[in-house]
Amino acid sequence: MAGKQNLNVGTLPVLTWRNLLLGVLASMIVFSSLVHMSAMLVPGVLEENGMSVLESQLHPEAFVGATAEKGGRSNVNLRSRRQPSVEGKSASTSSFENFDTVENVQAQTDFQKIYSLDKLRDAGYANALIKSDELEPEGKQILQDCPDVSRHVVYWQNLPKDKVWESPYKNLGPKNKYLLFEPDEGGWNNLRLGFEANLALAFATGRTFVLPPRDRVYLLKKSSQQQKEKLNKLFKSDTNLISARSPVYGFEDIFAMEPLRERMRVITMEEFIREVINDPSNNELPRPQEELIKLVQENKFLSWKNSLLRSWIQRISVQPKWNPSKVFVAFPQRDRLHKEGIEKFTDNQLNVGMRPWKKRRREPVFYDEELWNSKVLLFSQCRGAPCRMLVQFYSLLYFADEKDDKMLKRFIRDHLHYSSDILCTGARIIDMILNDANSIKNDNDNEISPMKLYSSGHVRRNDFQYKEARHAPLQDILDVMWRHTKVHNEVLYLSTDETDKDVLAPLSAHYQVKLLGDYADKVGLHEIDPNFVGMIEQVVASKARIFIGTWWSTFTAYIMRMRGYRGLNHQSFYYPKPFEKEMQRFQHPEGLGWWREWDPAWYQLDE
Repeated sequence: MAGKQNLNVGTLPVLTWRNLLLGVLASMIVFSSLVHMSAMLVPGVLEENGMSVLESQLHPEAFVGATAEKGGRSNVNLRSRRQPSVEGKSASTSSFENFDTVENVQAQTDFQKIYSLDKLRDAGYANALIKSDELEPEGKQILQDCPDVSRHVVYWQNLPKDKVWESPYKNLGPKNKYLLFEPDEGGWNNLRLGFEANLALAFATGRTFVLPPRDRVYLLKKSSQQQKEKLNKLFKSDTNLISARSPVYGFEDIFAMEPLRERMRVITMEEFIREVINDPSNNELPRPQEELIKLVQENKFLSWKNSLLRSWIQRISVQPKWNPSKVFVAFPQRDRLHKEGIEKFTDNQLNVGMRPWKKRRREPVFYDEELWNSKVLLFSQCRGAPCRMLVQFYSLLYFADEKDDKMLKRFIRDHLHYSSDILCTGARIIDMILNDANSIKNDNDNEISPMKLYSSGHVRRNDFQYKEARHAPLQDILDVMWRHTKVHNEVLYLSTDETDKDVLAPLSAHYQVKLLGDYADKVGLHEIDPNFVGMIEQVVASKARIFIGTWWSTFTAYIMRMRGYRGLNHQSFYYPKPFEKEMQRFQHPEGLGWWREWDPAWYQLDE
């Protein structure tokens, strides 16, 4: 019929499929919008290129950089990081395993309890000004040497529930059991890592911890009349080891020993030798050589390099040759530990619980009957063998019992900290910086915050072995700092080994730059051992509202740890830029993990 369109029945399916496809596409668009809206309400649920939706809104410039791949691949892949090996060379990895999504979401939620979501959205969480004391623990302690300013530096607690904890291995094997170790030969913060690892192992196994003798420390070589006078009061010596020009140090000179001794037995090497000589329960051990006994009895200075001491210790000890880059020490549930031995771990404990520890092909070793029956354990540097204890203690030790795991981490947090001299000096400098910050007009003068704070940075330049950080242009460092501080004329406390002030001049265009020297006379720094300056600067940097540190630096890492204890880990960033936001999401340690700090060191320790 004219004027009528003849419909071909065969065309109906085609039209139906087209409509169907359009309907599916529309549904996908609506669903995608709903997911994005829900992610805005529940931060951390949806991630794009390694960044949550909430993070992308708070840091749009970083999100653009992470996703701008038109015309080619992005120069920065936030899911891959170059990580150094123990030897200092870089090893490439593209494996970013984000374990425990629930923990990640919970960490974000905990963070928002401290900083309200409205404030985060308004200012960007990196710029949220807060009362610094809001982050102090309820059970915080007071330093008796500086009670008026100790609030600035105290992050540890005194928890009654921890005082009753006891290692299940304490009553297994000999009554008197000792752990000795040989210190690392690197700088102070490398020594600190080895100290923490061995201390944690001694505490976990119920052993007496024997401090190594004092020795020279790499880079702690400034002339120190203070240390010379201290050691001359302790020892009688006619050697040149005790001198102002070439000082020697022990861990007891830098860390406070009293808090440690509240929870475990800690003795010096000299005390250990006297115990072996005089305690009948130690008769099974070979006696030291008479010359070595004479040194101790006459209270002469004893060096770790003393060949008599080293040979004797090697004769009396069992020496596990553990390579922390390939193994970690696994402890089973308490109900699987018996005097007749350790029962096998369950498949769940091996394949799930140990999963983060087994990254980078590490395998478990066990503190078994042979070890707990050994009277003396020695962990040496294993010259010629790769068993250097350059490892995070919480990456070295795995506990199937979560309560024991958190107990050990609280022990390190609450009982291992710098000496009162170091902490109090840092606290007084912080107080002076805060006074300066509140006398300077800056962009936050209209903020409701009751006080203005300060930011801090660690810029490693001169002898650093990682060229990407050492040669990073200052403008790149400044860009990272400004992205997260964004307060013009704010006080920026800078810890750096850069000696050319002209290099640092661009920072002064944005900040009131303060160095340690600006407070040296006011705080009486000339009365403090000059080799403690680095530790003091770590303390000062740890309290800043925002901190920018150097990736790969163990100096920066300890600042990050103290900030993590305070709840300021999400207010902490790195340069170079590819590592800028490493502290912004929950991550387990990867392998040794020594080049940075990781969330499990502080996350939910008190729960």
